[in-house]
Amino acid sequence: MLTVEISGDAAVTRVALAGELDLDSKALLAQAVLEAPAKVVELDLAALTYCDSAGIGALVTAQREARDDGRALYLVNVGGMVQTILQVSGVLTELTRRA
Repeated sequence: MLTVEISGDAAVTRVALAGELDLDSKALLAQAVLEAPAKVVELDLAALTYCDSAGIGALVTAQREARDDGRALYLVNVGGMVQTILQVSGVLTELTRRA
């Protein structure tokens, strides 16, 4: 199960993901990014515990769609198993990270 918490202001919207990003939950991520009002969106992955191939695809798609819409999307607080999954899959270098 994935929970999404959105916070921020007009400049930066933070979308905090907690739980599992997978085939069943990827639509929640897509909806949150779509509804984010700011031109800069930070996806906070600190509480993300699992990410399968559908979740990886959702992250890549979210970044591409944000860019196509003239917005920037950054991953923040990437660590643990999720970082390993993204590295092994080869997409971590394609996703923009922010410290």
